[in-house]
Amino acid sequence: MSQTTAPSIEQEIERNFRHNAIVNLLDGAFFWFSLSFVAANTIIPLWVSHLTDSTVLIGLASAVHVAGWYLPQLFTANWVQRLERKKVAPVNVGFFSERLPIVLMGPAALLATRSLTLALVVFFVLYTWASLGGGAVAVGWQDMLAKVIPRDRRARLFGLTNFIGMGGGVLTAAIASWFLKQYDFPYGYALCFAAAGVLTLGSWTGLALVREPRQASTAPAISQREYWRRLPAIV
Repeated sequence: MSQTTAPSIEQEIERNFRHNAIVNLLDGAFFWFSLSFVAANTIIPLWVSHLTDSTVLIGLASAVHVAGWYLPQLFTANWVQRLERKKVAPVNVGFFSERLPIVLMGPAALLATRSLTLALVVFFVLYTWASLGGGAVAVGWQDMLAKVIPRDRRARLFGLTNFIGMGGGVLTAAIASWFLKQYDFPYGYALCFAAAGVLTLGSWTGLALVREPRQASTAPAISQREYWRRLPAIV
């Protein structure tokens, strides 16, 4: 089978633009909605404060979220560069590395009815798993978007996605607040985390529906050892 030529790839991207714009909009909106139920600066530290008096652990929860997003990208960039379809990273790998632990956080919160320590340990395992897993596939997600959304329309898509996501996030944040007020500990948090799990699966579904053509990387392949050798200069 002959390799797909550059003009045919561009034509395929243009032909699928409307579809890809819609499903990526759904992905972004659902992702923003889910974040409101597991907000790293509000709900998560408050949840941890119910499980422990340690200010270090309470502060660590937010730090895990930030570090988990950026650090793993250094480890996966070379792998993503060689992928013919970038969606393999956020869809195939991302389901298990990022989405699954968020889904598990809802039922795991109920462990607090038996043991606060056990609930704390399981939470940090799942939250670190999701944070590192999200960072691990972030480069693939960004490369996929850059590939299927033409450059002159990316800003419009991101602007609309952020507008819908943040606007809807106000509503979902209000729902999260209602959960926490209406239901005793830990059931309100379990509902918040369960809602985040459902919404993050909706986000993943949008990603899975992206139509991305295969395209071999034009950059020269380098070994992982050579990649690590160059990394200090890049950093």
